Amino acid sequence: RQKKELLRLVFHPAGKVSFDPRQTSLGRGFYLCPEKKCFSLAYKNSRWRKFFLGDDGPTDLFLTICATVRSSIEQNVALGKKMNCVKNTDDE
Repeated sequence: RQKKELLRLVFHPAGKVSFDPRQTSLGRGFYLCPEKKCFSLAYKNSRWRKFFLGDDGPTDLFLTICATVRSSIEQNVALGKKMNCVKNTDDE
């Protein structure tokens, strides 16, 4: 996949992994496809497992990323409505 289609995760010295939605944070990072199975495969891979151990696990990280992306989408849709670029519908 192209880089813009992937999610970037960044390692922090404290052993945490965080989502980098803009793909601009400093630090060592890695990219995953935006599917839950990719998180499970990365967690099973012994090379990456140590970075997930400091977190609540790949599932919680995946859910955090989903919430961040959803919030960004909602903000952009709201802005689009204000600018009359997005048609108001009853289907939110």
